[in-house]
Amino acid sequence: MEQTHTAFEDTPLWSILARATELLDSDPHEVIIQASAALKAAPGQPQALQLLIFAMRALGDDAGARRTLEEMAAQLPQLASVHLELGLLLAELGDNEGAVRALTQVIALEPQHPQASRALADALALVGDTE
Repeated sequence: MEQTHTAFEDTPLWSILARATELLDSDPHEVIIQASAALKAAPGQPQALQLLIFAMRALGDDAGARRTLEEMAAQLPQLASVHLELGLLLAELGDNEGAVRALTQVIALEPQHPQASRALADALALVGDTE
């Protein structure tokens, strides 16, 4: 019987993430499997979330990355890390209004978040809001 890579019950989360990081350039499909498993164990875990999105984008699946983050944001509305990754992705894809919405949510959840504050200021400037 073939062993699957989705059972990580006895593996520490840091170990799963370290292995996925090592594979990012060589095997993004495996990174998606491992990052997804990590996110099941720890929903919204920032490093696992970043690895998942990086791997999806490495495979050219920007739409899938966006859809995944939008679904996670709807399911986990109180996790700033999900909204941050969504906002950063939307800004990079040129959806500045969407980025403003997502990054505003990050600031509502974590008012002192430095990365979100800078990204929100950039997105606001791009949509013409300079106040």
